[in-house]
Amino acid sequence: APADFTTFVLSHDSKRIVTIDQDDRASLWDLRDHQKQFSLIQPDHVSSLSLCKNRSLLASGGTNGTVRIWTFAGEEPKELAAFPGKTFVTSMAFGDEGRFLVAGGIGGDIRLWKLGNPPRLASLPQVDGPVATVAFAGDESRLAIGVGSDSGQPGQIWYWRIEDEAGALNLHPVCTVNLTGTSGVSSMAFSSDGSTVLACGSENRVAAWRLGPDSRDDRIDAKFLGEFKGHKSEVTKIAISADGARASSVSDDGQMYVWALPEFYPIGKSSDITHAEFDHVGEFMASDDAGSVLLFRAP
Repeated sequence: APADFTTFVLSHDSKRIVTIDQDDRASLWDLRDHQKQFSLIQPDHVSSLSLCKNRSLLASGGTNGTVRIWTFAGEEPKELAAFPGKTFVTSMAFGDEGRFLVAGGIGGDIRLWKLGNPPRLASLPQVDGPVATVAFAGDESRLAIGVGSDSGQPGQIWYWRIEDEAGALNLHPVCTVNLTGTSGVSSMAFSSDGSTVLACGSENRVAAWRLGPDSRDDRIDAKFLGEFKGHKSEVTKIAISADGARASSVSDDGQMYVWALPEFYPIGKSSDITHAEFDHVGEFMASDDAGSVLLFRAP
């Protein structure tokens, strides 16, 4: 694919990729022939993307807070709905079953949609920091929000239980987990089953926790697994494979490591990288090297 991409997201089957270029334009590419299928024409700049696993749906989040839901089942994308927001959209995720979409903003605002015709919106209480990542914890019944922090303050995970009964969408707080020992958290990543979380921030390291139910109640217990300390500069991007056995981290000096979990030893390294991620079965990883998208088998 052509160069000058700043970030991207892979489809679950690794056959398609959606990119954001330097003009904040989002485009969908077929990786089998490297042909662009379409670009999204919209008035706001794109800051976040998410592809639905089981439906031909794409969500785009804007720097002005607007979230747009698109279908690309036909030859050209069609906008299904647009929802204005308050702050820069930092993270979005579809549920695996395609029933829900969640979006978080840099101002701590969180929105959840039940996808239908039309989509139904439920707003969650604002969290105490920028939203670093959003995910559905294992299924579509529980929502996990990774919250960034200032220097000297730990990152957090906020959990809500989703109840969708009799046409009413209700959200109930479950617990808040403090990632003790972190400081100035700017990025977080969950494994696909929600059992592992990575966090990085102002220090040149990545910390990992195992997340599981507390046997005493409905709360979540976080067990510290350890840290990866191979970087010499601040870590800015992190990702974790679907099986939770490997992770990647990219620092602002362009160094990327792939490392094993929970042993924390490096199994791969590359330079001049700004973004990397695993696909949803863990077989391939994509990274952009000075604006170009590369595909290769993950170590």
